[in-house]
Amino acid sequence: LAGHGTFIAGLVHQACPDADILSWRAVPADGPIVESDLIIILAQVAELARIRPIDVLSLSMGYYHETPMDALFDKTMHEVLVDLTSQGTVVVCSAGNDSTSRPSFPAAFAPWRADADEDGPFETPPGTLPIVSVGALNPHEGTDALFSNAGPWVRSYAPGAALMSTM
Repeated sequence: LAGHGTFIAGLVHQACPDADILSWRAVPADGPIVESDLIIILAQVAELARIRPIDVLSLSMGYYHETPMDALFDKTMHEVLVDLTSQGTVVVCSAGNDSTSRPSFPAAFAPWRADADEDGPFETPPGTLPIVSVGALNPHEGTDALFSNAGPWVRSYAPGAALMSTM
């Protein structure tokens, strides 16, 4: 299968050829996922992490708040991810590829920059790891890639344009 997650898995293997990657498709190739289905899948990953430690969970997906009611889903999603980080799993979330500053979740659960006009929606609970949000950089200039989301909720950037990987 091909998609953003497959592409990222290929990049991981280029940097760490001995890495064990467990691919778990959450978002179907033909469209969006229902929130309750996403929570079930992430809860299954958290259960697996209790049996077999997971070093890093890469989430190559995200959602925006379209209505005020959408923020109600954040608490449930955040709780599942905090469960993973409390087990020592680093949760890395793509900032998104829509060239916007609108917060994309779950990446926007990462600690916001100190110079932000507002704080993020959640604090990092004691005893847990912070969620990591990653945007894309251009290969030579170190500037934000044209397609990359950006904002105070994007805490780290990595080369993300003109890359070769699995696809």
